Amino acid sequence: MDLKILYTLVVAPLMVLTASSSVFADSVEPPRNQVHLSAAAQREVPNELFQVFMFTELRDKDPAKVADEINAQMNQAIAQAKQVEGVTIKTGSYNTTPIYNYKSPTKEPVWQGTQDVVFESKDLKSVLKLAGDLQQILKIRNVSYAVTPETRQQIQDELIEDAMRAFHRRAAVVGRHMPTSDYEFGELHINVGGGRPPMYKHNVRAAASPEMMAADGGPAVEAGTTRLEVTVSGSVRY
Repeated sequence: MDLKILYTLVVAPLMVLTASSSVFADSVEPPRNQVHLSAAAQREVPNELFQVFMFTELRDKDPAKVADEINAQMNQAIAQAKQVEGVTIKTGSYNTTPIYNYKSPTKEPVWQGTQDVVFESKDLKSVLKLAGDLQQILKIRNVSYAVTPETRQQIQDELIEDAMRAFHRRAAVVGRHMPTSDYEFGELHINVGGGRPPMYKHNVRAAASPEMMAADGGPAVEAGTTRLEVTVSGSVRY
């Protein structure tokens, strides 16, 4: 093979690679300052949805009798709750547990049956009045409050807007101390938190105590508010 041709074949590709590397190097941006920031927005939102958790608990040597009596109590409570407008009823599972008394000569168990029911409404007064009336046959386990799903979604969207504006403000503040105030976002994380509903623990033994009860017979409680929060975190390059 001619030496001139061989030289062309070997050197020409090297020249192309060198030129390509030079163009690639020119296109790579110089390192930029990267800062990690976070900003949050929160709001206290009035609770609009109220849940009263009630239950019945019976014991007897005959498990069938326990089941029949619990069913009768639940049916009576549900029928009474259906008379209250705007109340949603959710029944829980029925559980039976044997309780042994080893000091008993027969060693036969006593059967304990329990069942829960939840009454939910946007009208706090009416659902608490219902709970007070039903305490003749059921016991109150607790009362919880929450923001409705529709309101929660609306407020969270507004908080995302507020948190993003706060994130921009912090990025601008940091930019005043950088070689350039221009910035761009890297990876961002938006965390929607808060909203844990407050829970009122009702003391079953104090159910008949006047100071624990409202005038209508229901537990004396206040709806209060729920704090919703949105946090934006991520990197900013200057």
